[in-house]
Amino acid sequence: MSRRANFEQELIGKYESVVIDYLSIMQASESVKSMDEWKYTVQAGLSIITNIFKLSYLATRNATTSEGYSQKGTYCYIEYIEQMQKLSGTQQQIDYMDAVLFVYEKSLSELYAGGNVSETSSFSNILSVSQSHQSQGDDFDKCKLILDQMTSVASSLVWLNHPTITLADQIEIVGTHLYEFLHLSADFAGLRANNDIFVFLTAIQTHMDGMTKQEYMDILTALQKNMKRRIKKGNGVNADVLMACLHLKTFPTGKTLLEISDIEKWKRPAEDLVKLAF
Repeated sequence: MSRRANFEQELIGKYESVVIDYLSIMQASESVKSMDEWKYTVQAGLSIITNIFKLSYLATRNATTSEGYSQKGTYCYIEYIEQMQKLSGTQQQIDYMDAVLFVYEKSLSELYAGGNVSETSSFSNILSVSQSHQSQGDDFDKCKLILDQMTSVASSLVWLNHPTITLADQIEIVGTHLYEFLHLSADFAGLRANNDIFVFLTAIQTHMDGMTKQEYMDILTALQKNMKRRIKKGNGVNADVLMACLHLKTFPTGKTLLEISDIEKWKRPAEDLVKLAF
């Protein structure tokens, strides 16, 4: 295994762990369960935690350190939710910008104290960042490509608006697919290909009714398969995402994937649906 691959795999592995831990804590929180707008709360928090991971990695180039700051951010976010509930009750919708300021101040203030990481003694003493474990040069450039994909990949995979897929299911989906999709998305971006695959995935989520968890997992597997094929060609040919999204809008409303498959004469529903974009 190459040194470069080590940095990429560590970065993605640490972020995957952060997302799974975050979703597990959200799932276990009675405060979150009692909220009317819990899906919004979970989605907003995922965005905050992802940004903390990205900011800390850009500052330190160290995946373990980024994981630590993100974990701290998760607990700060739970603290914020609990404080809001004590003040306003379950009907209070989370103020996203207020949550951002609270969590960032609590979790990242020591990292950016004085504008220089080396000046923060608690940072160096507690987290012990070593130059030998920091990505540099080409390693860092590829890691930045991965960072660029994190928000869109994670927010798209975690289908919070689905009526029956639970947070426990989301944890399984992330554990099965997040790692591979981050690798593939970074490779797609490196080819200068159209990397709006997750726009297509969001369109599927919007226009396909009654989809089961297994059907969704099959669609994600089919997306990976087609992205790998496109990357293997190495020619950067764009996926036809716009036309695929427009095609989705022509499907009759209120139909399931199997019903659409019958209308379209598809033999393999998930794979044939995904092929619309390739």
